[in-house]
Amino acid sequence: MLRGTMPVENNNRTAIFTISSNNYMPYTRTLINSSVAAHPDADHFLCLADAKVGAKDFYPEKCQILEASELGIPDFPGFAFRYDIMEMNTAAKPYMFLHLFEQNYDRVVYFDPDIKVYREITPVFDALDAGARAVFTPHLTEPAETTTPPDDITIMRAGIYNLGFAAFRRSEGVEEVLRWWARRLRYQCINAQNDGIFVDQKFMDLVPGFLPDVAILRNTTLNAAYWNLFQRYLEEDGDEDWLMDGEPLIFFHFSGYDPRNSQQLSKHTTMFSENNGDALISLLHDYKNDLKRNGLYSTPKANYVYDCFKSGAKIPTFVRHYFRNQHLTWDGNPFENFQSYLEQPSLGTAEAPDGLVCTNLMHALWQTSDYLRATYDLTTASGVTGLSQWFVRHSHQSGIDPRLTHAIVERVSNARRWKRKNRPPAAHSSDTDISVIGYLTANTGVGEVGRLTLKSLAGSGRRVDGMDIDLNVASSRTNMEVEAFLSDKPGGRLHLFNINADQLPLVQSSYNDRLGNDAYRVAMPFWELADFPDAWISSFDHVDEIWAPSRFIQSGLVMKTNKPVIHMPVSLDFTTEQIFDRKSLRLPEERFIFLFSFDFLSFRSRKNPEAVIAAFSAAFKGTYYSDHVSLVIKCVNSHHVPDELKRIRDAIDNSLDVHILEAELTRAEMLGLVQAADCVVSLHRSEGLGLLIAEAMALGTPVIATDYSATTDLVTTDTGYPVEYKLKELKAGDYPFAAGQVWADPDISHAAWQMRKAVDDANDNDEMLERARAKIIANHGTEAVIRAQERRLQELGL
Repeated sequence: MLRGTMPVENNNRTAIFTISSNNYMPYTRTLINSSVAAHPDADHFLCLADAKVGAKDFYPEKCQILEASELGIPDFPGFAFRYDIMEMNTAAKPYMFLHLFEQNYDRVVYFDPDIKVYREITPVFDALDAGARAVFTPHLTEPAETTTPPDDITIMRAGIYNLGFAAFRRSEGVEEVLRWWARRLRYQCINAQNDGIFVDQKFMDLVPGFLPDVAILRNTTLNAAYWNLFQRYLEEDGDEDWLMDGEPLIFFHFSGYDPRNSQQLSKHTTMFSENNGDALISLLHDYKNDLKRNGLYSTPKANYVYDCFKSGAKIPTFVRHYFRNQHLTWDGNPFENFQSYLEQPSLGTAEAPDGLVCTNLMHALWQTSDYLRATYDLTTASGVTGLSQWFVRHSHQSGIDPRLTHAIVERVSNARRWKRKNRPPAAHSSDTDISVIGYLTANTGVGEVGRLTLKSLAGSGRRVDGMDIDLNVASSRTNMEVEAFLSDKPGGRLHLFNINADQLPLVQSSYNDRLGNDAYRVAMPFWELADFPDAWISSFDHVDEIWAPSRFIQSGLVMKTNKPVIHMPVSLDFTTEQIFDRKSLRLPEERFIFLFSFDFLSFRSRKNPEAVIAAFSAAFKGTYYSDHVSLVIKCVNSHHVPDELKRIRDAIDNSLDVHILEAELTRAEMLGLVQAADCVVSLHRSEGLGLLIAEAMALGTPVIATDYSATTDLVTTDTGYPVEYKLKELKAGDYPFAAGQVWADPDISHAAWQMRKAVDDANDNDEMLERARAKIIANHGTEAVIRAQERRLQELGL
């Protein structure tokens, strides 16, 4: 018998708790509300396996909230890193029991958050008061020799007792059992049923052998669920009350219930998926209504604080397993420094002559894949080279966040650079160093990048000129910011083409008499999807290398061409002295303004204004916010596609304050508008750069952006409000070269959540805005860009 030091004085002080992350709060609120109604004299607690958010009325009332990080779990950052969200929510359980006993509670009860309590758990309290030190409920109370899982063999793998419920009494030996359980769950709260482990649950099979006086309650009104309901009889008893085997139902466990498929009891079994009796249908309907009242459709599935590295990159499951298996201890916070470890060469693997190495990330994935292990021998240079190339092409199919592959992409590009020896021609005293060729007067995003590039090169002290291209330009050409640098005939030893790949051959051939053939040629193309079109690769036949303005574009190009693809950031350090007058454009002066801006010529389907409108409506319609917020959609070139403008107007809910601003503003006016807004939002499907987002961050305006494509270089949870998404296959007509491509489908509920959060944070976001500004300066500020440009130009001998 285990003996402990827990005092054994009992006054029946009762604590009831659950564990939940933010994404599960509608279920948690339903549980807490039902348990408080059934047990008004007990103290209720929520152990939050997450970080608290400031949203109004988000957490259950009448309960105390403790973050799991407050429970004294040893090396908590490593604990949270090694487990996914489900494992984390179960691993914290013994620590919360111990914490509540330390607060001098005598009876402590745990419920899973997907339980609803219908009346007091009298049989549990009776057992504890009669001397039971622990109370469990078995999954099954009779044999289950069924042909459809769960059967008794399934239950033997998962654990005899269902740990969605457990109760302990302050008594001799209990503390030692809980500390043993906590020690085990620090490293072994995993789903490995073939190895005899199922998260926190199966360990409890041993407890009746460790402790005397363990009560196993076979009362069928307790912990009814999909795994035992086929052995029990549920019937409705009046309005919203139910009997189980003729006795009043005490609590039901809705494990695996999906309200989107509300006729099915649980996703974990095919039983109870059709032809359910009236009582079960009514029970599920009642529970779904509870969830809806408690925020089911307004709480996003995202918002798990332990889901990402500090960089914002999602932590893959195989990385958590790699960390768990290889690093029982870790120096520092792995959310902050394990990503850099993943980028380091893996010990015991080869290094290719061109500098390619197998990183720890590559090795970790390689270990999980029979195909990769059979195909690539990492003790050879050819195996490392092959795996590097596979990683750049296919790692996204393994669910790896592109932010984790930047170092690998950079190494592959460096290997190309190592092999190529082209250099600019020798200098003469009269030569210009660099000529920037692009749409230098056009009021477009590509035109603006060309101007920014020209100005940063000029700022370095280089001799520069620019050649303005008017071929196939549909937008107005009235921007004269770099007029002093313009020349009819570029004279640079290096020609930098700020021209997209589809137009590059046409520009080179049409202006060939002015361009000549001697200069070292660099292309700086934009493309907004993950896979660069094969049809355009030949466009780079007459350039020597490619500068990719974002990591996203670099990743799409590096395995499609044999030219060096160098990540070369664009200067995005904007300032403005323009004081924007909301009144002059009939915009509300006192409301919180969300701003979205786009050009219809940049494809409405990609810019996704309908998602912004839908999120704004989901966030604020019918709420106390609605009289205090506005959405401004600023657009240009709608006259080219009037039907698309009508589609946007039709999507607007007239009960909300939404303004469409069709205006071609000067550059200063546009920056003034961005600065005057309270938040910039972009629910794009994919971006090659994200100029609007960068402008806002540089000017001190909060940003909400889809957490996909190039904007992930800019927006993290430290610098803004990233929005979750699912990848979606493009349909024909969605975008050029759509076949086989994917882009993001932003989560509207999460975007709505982030919009409300932006409003709530409006008076308390100075630190976030300062981090956003610092990120722009560090990575895209004029000095940072000049350093990057100079580093490459000097490598070229220029």
